[in-house]
Amino acid sequence: MKPNLRISASSLKTLGDCSLSFYYSRVLKLPEREWPRTVGGLLVHSIFECLRHPRHRYHYDAITVSKDRVDYTLSSALNRLVRMWADKHNISDELLFDLNGMLYVGLLLTDFYWVKADLDSVTGKPLVYGPEHAFHITWEDGTEIKGFIDDMAVVDGVMVVRDYKSARNKPTQAEIPHTVQAIMYQLYIWLTFKLPA
Repeated sequence: MKPNLRISASSLKTLGDCSLSFYYSRVLKLPEREWPRTVGGLLVHSIFECLRHPRHRYHYDAITVSKDRVDYTLSSALNRLVRMWADKHNISDELLFDLNGMLYVGLLLTDFYWVKADLDSVTGKPLVYGPEHAFHITWEDGTEIKGFIDDMAVVDGVMVVRDYKSARNKPTQAEIPHTVQAIMYQLYIWLTFKLPA
């Protein structure tokens, strides 16, 4: 009997973007170069994850004190975290300057805490799933697709998905619904929640 195929949504995205890159990284498992912007993006992602926990809300309040800009240095804990990452991964000061811009977009230009999320009709709690919501799809032939969705919530009856990106070349708004990763997210959400995404 043929073993089941297990693949992540990000691997499918890599395959769709560049089959040679998929072959090198996922099949041959060759070491990959760590790009500073990717490392910076991982740092931003980690900060977003931490700030979503209620016990860390005061860090959010500290770094967004002016409400029109973000400054991670206003939280001593976040400043230490950033310095540790910068030293460990050799992140340049230019990229650290860009870090506040990336934090600004995620924290102040979105409903970061999902204040506008729909409420559960029974519990009255916001319909929020994340950060790092695990998903799993199994096809009839046993093929499995697994992954994590950065953050999502039901807003006005639609599942709104956040997938944080730090690449310079961003997909256009028109391209997003047609990317393999977005299609997998939409499929999972429809199968699990019966909602459009």
